[in-house]
Amino acid sequence: MIEGRGSGGWTKGGEDDLAPGQLYDLVEDYSETTNLYLERPDPILRLKISFLLHSSQYLIARSRIKRQ
Repeated sequence: MIEGRGSGGWTKGGEDDLAPGQLYDLVEDYSETTNLYLERPDPILRLKISFLLHSSQYLIARSRIKRQ
C-alpha cells in the first residue's frame, strides 16, 4: 500500500487516477497493473491501523529513551 499517487511512479491514466493511493495484489498482479485501492477498503483500513499502532509504540519507546 502506498498512501499517495507517486512514490515509484504513477502509471497510466484512467480510473486509477481517482484513487488517493495505491494497493496491488503482488501475488496475482506482480506488474502492478490494477490498482485495488478503491475496491478493497478492508486491507487499507487494517494497514492504516497497524501502522498507527506500531508507530505510536515507536514514539512511546523513543520518548522513554530521550528521558534517560
